[in-house]
Amino acid sequence: MKLNISFFLLILCALLSGCAYSSPETVRYEDTSFSSDPLSSLSFDETVPETDDTIYVSVMGEVVSPGVYILPENSRVFELINEAGGTTKDADLTGINMVLKLTDGMQLYVPGISSSENSVQAGSSFNTPALININTATLEELSTLTGIGATRAKAIIDYREKNGPFNTKEDLMLVNGIKQGIYDGLKDEICTQ
Repeated sequence: MKLNISFFLLILCALLSGCAYSSPETVRYEDTSFSSDPLSSLSFDETVPETDDTIYVSVMGEVVSPGVYILPENSRVFELINEAGGTTKDADLTGINMVLKLTDGMQLYVPGISSSENSVQAGSSFNTPALININTATLEELSTLTGIGATRAKAIIDYREKNGPFNTKEDLMLVNGIKQGIYDGLKDEICTQ
């Protein structure tokens, strides 16, 4: 009799814990206040709870909601773009492999039609879908570079307006606040023509 009661309690506990389980919710953090900082409009999607089967990926440029997203492992570029609300009317997808698998820590930049004329598209590497031309890039485009925030992006623009275009990628280190370490982190993301 004690065995039957124990078995019954075990079944009851299993049923109750199964009923209490609910799927994770998506929580969206978005700053909608006006700011002169172009990065203040970025959003961050957080899926609770995080598991080993999720990845963090970033999308910037010509998408409706640029930001950081948590997606299931083995997601593809088109799924990230869809999660970000799709592209804007100015997006140029010709150089983007839409079926490329995403990995943790990747960043996708969706260029605009006008900026894609000034960018050199990389072959099939998702980590560098487009090289940013430091002679023509906007503040927002420069801010997507590794180690470059809004302040350094503004310093780059100020420098080229005062001194003319950069002749080589290494000339970027002439900008106040950009030293060898920062340059090494972004040298594969930029071009000068």
